[in-house]
Formats: sequence, C-alpha cells, structure tokens
Amino acid sequence: MMATQKPRNPAAPLKTFRNLITFRLHLLAGRSERHSENYYRARFDLNLPECRVIGITGGYGHVTFKKVCEDANLEKSYASRIINRLVERGYIEKVENPSDQRSVILTLTTEGRGLHHDLVEAAEALNRQLTEVLSPEQNRTMMACLLLLTERLSVIEASANSDPMLAVGPNPEPVAPPLPAVGQSEVKIDSALARQLHQLLARALDDAR
Repeated sequence: MMATQKPRNPAAPLKTFRNLITFRLHLLAGRSERHSENYYRARFDLNLPECRVIGITGGYGHVTFKKVCEDANLEKSYASRIINRLVERGYIEKVENPSDQRSVILTLTTEGRGLHHDLVEAAEALNRQLTEVLSPEQNRTMMACLLLLTERLSVIEASANSDPMLAVGPNPEPVAPPLPAVGQSEVKIDSALARQLHQLLARALDDAR
C-alpha cells in the first residue's frame, strides 16, 4: 500500500537538500574518493579499490575472497578482476582454502607486504591532511558519529529487506551501539561537539565550492 502524500502548497518555498546530513556525507565522500584516487595513482600506480584490497588482505594476513568483497563493498565480479590484476603484478597470491575447496584464501606476497607498509604510511598522511582542522576530541567525536550512523544504516537496511515499506518511516527510539576504545579510553559523544563538528564540515564544504 502506497503512503498517503500530504497536500502541497505550490506557493511555498522549496526546501534545499544542502542541509541534509545524507547530502553532506555524499558530497564529502565523493570528494574524498576523487582526491584519494588521484593521490594513490600518482604514488603507487594503483586505483583506490586496488589499494583497499591490498589494505584489507594485509590487515587480516589471510582472508577469504568473500570477506574482501564484504569489507571493500565490491561486487564479486569486479573484485575478482582487481585481485587477478594484483596477482599478476605480484602483490597477492591465492592459496587453497582447507575448510572450503570452493573458495581460496588470499595473502600478500613479500612484495605485497612491502607495498602494504608504504600504503599505510601514505594513508595515514592523507588522513592527517584531511583532519588537521579538527581537534583530537573533535576527531574522536567524528569517528564515533560515523560508527553510529553506519550501525543505524545497517538497522535500516535490515528493516527494508524484511519490509520495504519500513525503509523510510517514523523514527524508532534510537539505540546506540557500543563504541570501540580509542587510545585506550572509551569514546564519549558530546552533543555540543557533534553539532560543532557538523557546522565545521558544512563551512569547509561551502568554502571548497
């Protein structure tokens, strides 16, 4: 059953998407993707998905193809092409999965491990460049907010899979998931800092246009 639409006033001013957090996140993510793509191509002759696959594989040590697809948010066919290219370049090798003959385990070669080390250093430098406008406390607050929003999207997607009409609807009582420790201390979200962070990001994005 379709949701009932409220009557519209043709003379009413139209609202803007620019103040929606989803719009801001998409804008920030798009610019971050473009900048990161150019950054890694110039330094390593690798595109961003290839760097992510190397980073994920190195982080686990040994990882299944399925897990790489999940963590990198890649379609299996596209991920397979990326991994084959990295195998051909000598960064990744495939080994048999002893627990499942239908799948393979991915691991980094010696050359791949050296590349992973360089990629981590480059990624940390890129992150410092982006977040230097934030104080340490603002940085922790931002990470905590991103974790909360990611968890919230997981809940929304699970609801939508069971009932598409629940994808967008009345907001239930929010339930905050447990947050990981940062720097050996628990992350606590300060609402004033969260608002300040949102305003800071909005101004930064406006200035960038």
